[in-house]
Amino acid sequence: MAEKVYNLKYDTEYDRDIHDWMEKIPKSRKGELIRSAIRLWMNQDNEKTLIIPVGNPDPK
Repeated sequence: MAEKVYNLKYDTEYDRDIHDWMEKIPKSRKGELIRSAIRLWMNQDNEKTLIIPVGNPDPK
């Protein structure tokens, strides 16, 4: 098994909901919960409608 580490870059204002959720997760459980969220998304058949944003729109 190879262990990988990915940094997640996000804007604390534009992505306020993500930031608030991440701050509530204990550090020792963040990886586990992020993997669960990704698997949940994958299992909901959303991978067929993946939208990759080009950049953050102005949140104001």
